[in-house]
Amino acid sequence: IFQMNNLLKAVFKTGSGSIIRMVFGAAAVKIVALVLGPSGIGIFSVLRQTQKTATIIGSVGGQNALVQGIASHDYKNRENYIYTVFWIFICGAILITLMLILFAPQISFLVLGNNKTQSINLIKWISAPTILSIAFIFFNSILNGYRAIGRLALSNIIVAAIIMLFAYPFSHLA
Repeated sequence: IFQMNNLLKAVFKTGSGSIIRMVFGAAAVKIVALVLGPSGIGIFSVLRQTQKTATIIGSVGGQNALVQGIASHDYKNRENYIYTVFWIFICGAILITLMLILFAPQISFLVLGNNKTQSINLIKWISAPTILSIAFIFFNSILNGYRAIGRLALSNIIVAAIIMLFAYPFSHLA
């Protein structure tokens, strides 16, 4: 019964965190839609997908591997594993940032269909949320690996709330 209680608590924490995160995410998209209109949402979606792809490349898709590695290593090996993966994530973040900045004209043409200065700058600016996303993935994986489910759900809620709060001012900058 004790293990079942822990399981139900974990499910409740993750489930409620996910629901709140989805509500904040939907609100952020509605705010962007209100400010930018349909064409703005289209560009936002393409840029968001580009940023997500860059994040996956920059983190080497390592979220699940990091969680599994933390769970499967003993104390000393776990510290070494986390240290090694931390540097892999740092190198990935630096590499993807350089790629986004140096190859912005090519990425802009490929993703947005043009090489206008404004489009190139948008691609360059994707590097900032990409770095933040890679860091977020790393730290969330650490929380998940150490089974800090409540803190993991809370961090997801906080980040979604911050994104929602910044949706309006950043939409006006666009």
